[in-house]
Amino acid sequence: MLRMPCWIATRRRFLVKAGVSLAIIVGGGTYVAERFTFGADPAQHRCLADYRTFVVDHHRHDIERNQLVAFHAEGIEPFFPDGTLIAKYVRGVPGDTVAITPSHDVMVNGEVIETGLPYAEQAGLDPDDLVGQRTLNEGEYWVMGDTDYAFDSRYWGTIRHDQISGKANGLF
Repeated sequence: MLRMPCWIATRRRFLVKAGVSLAIIVGGGTYVAERFTFGADPAQHRCLADYRTFVVDHHRHDIERNQLVAFHAEGIEPFFPDGTLIAKYVRGVPGDTVAITPSHDVMVNGEVIETGLPYAEQAGLDPDDLVGQRTLNEGEYWVMGDTDYAFDSRYWGTIRHDQISGKANGLF
């Protein structure tokens, strides 16, 4: 019986281990790249007071009130081109009643969550045209920033569940 030289057996074991390690690294890297996206708010004036940079988990679609989510803009040009990834807080979920009062208070289920429409005129909108009330349907969400510079659902309405890219986590 022929015996394999020791250096060949050692090299074969090394190549098997290296191949398995490489497969794990590539597979793990692909998974991470597919699941997470980093985002940044390049605007001069922040719409999220505490965060300018965030990471989006595309596998998290269990949406809850007051959670930070990322979604793709749709129909709010020229402010954001369609497809732009935006992060806002969910303030209203399906079944909630959202209202903007004549005094421009923003209410969810009768509770004032924001006062005023400071961005309306800059956006070319008449604040009185935004006054109204509605109950959110299944798959609709009311999203808002938390600064006066937030261009959000107060000005362009709800987003749909299928626009949501995932849960966002503020970094800094």
